[in-house]
Amino acid sequence: MQKAYPLIVKGLINANRGSNQHWSATVNTVTMQVVRTYMEMNRDMFEKLQANNTQEEAKKDHKEK
Repeated sequence: MQKAYPLIVKGLINANRGSNQHWSATVNTVTMQVVRTYMEMNRDMFEKLQANNTQEEAKKDHKEK
């Protein structure tokens, strides 16, 4: 759980963001359902990972500019 959970959550969060979204609405819906399930499994860890991911994306965008 300690090793796999962060990898899976980061992938799921980034999978439904901006240009990474799948063309199929069904795939996006299922992805969001899986994200919700992972969030319910460990809400504290999920929120920390989401905050870290948001910071990483902001730094990446800032460097690109």
